[in-house]
Amino acid sequence: MSLRDVLTAIRRRNSPQTVPERPDGAEGKPLEEGEIPRGYMEAQLFALRQSWEEFFSYPRDRQARYDDYSKMDYGDITAMLDCVVDACLISDDGQQRSFRVEPRGNKIGRVVDGTLSATSLKGWAGYFLRESLKWGDVFIEPLVDDHHNIVGLQDYPPGYMFVNKDKKNQFIKGKAYQQISMAGKVIASWTPDEMIHLKWRPDKKLKYSGGSMLDPLRRDWRRLQQMEDSLAVARMVRAYLRYVHYLDATGKSTTEAEEMLKNYRKQLTRAKTPSGAYRKAPLEVDSDLFISTGYLSTPSGEVVPSLTHIQEIDPRNAGLAEIGDVEHVRRKLFNRVPAEIVGIDRKERDITQQDVAFSRFIQHCQYEVLGRRLIEPILDKALMLKGYAPEGAYKLVFPDATVRMSWRFADAFFRTSMGYTYYRDMGLLSNKWIAKRVFNMSDEDYEAVRADAKGDPPIDPSSKAQQARAGQKST
Repeated sequence: MSLRDVLTAIRRRNSPQTVPERPDGAEGKPLEEGEIPRGYMEAQLFALRQSWEEFFSYPRDRQARYDDYSKMDYGDITAMLDCVVDACLISDDGQQRSFRVEPRGNKIGRVVDGTLSATSLKGWAGYFLRESLKWGDVFIEPLVDDHHNIVGLQDYPPGYMFVNKDKKNQFIKGKAYQQISMAGKVIASWTPDEMIHLKWRPDKKLKYSGGSMLDPLRRDWRRLQQMEDSLAVARMVRAYLRYVHYLDATGKSTTEAEEMLKNYRKQLTRAKTPSGAYRKAPLEVDSDLFISTGYLSTPSGEVVPSLTHIQEIDPRNAGLAEIGDVEHVRRKLFNRVPAEIVGIDRKERDITQQDVAFSRFIQHCQYEVLGRRLIEPILDKALMLKGYAPEGAYKLVFPDATVRMSWRFADAFFRTSMGYTYYRDMGLLSNKWIAKRVFNMSDEDYEAVRADAKGDPPIDPSSKAQQARAGQKST
């Protein structure tokens, strides 16, 4: 609904015909000209408040939220969703473009690799994550063949999926999940083991997700649409030059002045055709105006210039350039993602608290949303179908979620490393503790790095320093 439709509806609702009867009991008495009945302004304000709530409120039911999510997925919000997915699955150097699974054992590795290959889960992980960010609910059915292998994944539109639970919050047997058409016909039903319900904001008390990533942005998004429309309307209305025509009516009566104005307007807005008829010719912005002027004599004999002239109204308005409120609302939409990452803020800035919070948000999307709620249920189901216990059978590895490399981040990392080195030389910290703390290594990773480092030739610090000094002198 456009801004014009909203204003038209408000005017209709606020018209005197819809105002309630006068509270003073004088509804049968005609009003005098210019009289405002008691309670009239209160009725106007009440009607305006109702209109505002009707057109600018946002319902909380699931279908209404899905409608808003579908409309919001364009422009800056589309870029935001894509940036989150890319940050979760693509490393900074571009070498790792999805998650990695490290199985414990060859047999488990064959089952895991077969499942990942058959389902193309590494390629579809970004799609499922984006759907979860957008809708909040994603319904995925693992397809199992006769040999107890997961051979594919089938997702269903969340708007047609329904979760059925009883009063004790337990799934109803045989129809825990149902797909229902627009006509109300049940298309299919699933048990809890046959469906993976990926929730963005899980809540044990709710059958569906408590919302999506876009849910807190709905109100600001609606406000931003109206504000951007108002900017376009203001510029279109004030974009054209206007003229004010002053006609000297000195010494003329009211009737003569009106007739003079009428004839003047006809001359400017009508053109004579070759047949002698007149047709409408509205005055255009680029039309040249020709008007005669002169001098008038006052009764005292003084000669004064005629007041007939034309004045321009310049459409330039400095207030149209003040859009700080629009920028404020626009930035509010990206409270989870830095504005410069989406592309709104083109300036290069140092690392901020929002960058740090964004890296933590990416880690939540990786290990909590993708890992624990999507990938692990699929791989655990594949292993259990083959008779293997899924606990500790594999390890998920995602690209490192780091903030952008700035001099401040590098300087902070350098200072931290120097501090660890100082405490190690004092005998307070071990190399293993530092490796696990700084590089997030496991015990196996540390032993592997130590074994690999033993095969390297020893480095003489003195010779290395001499080579560095010699290189500086030659440069």
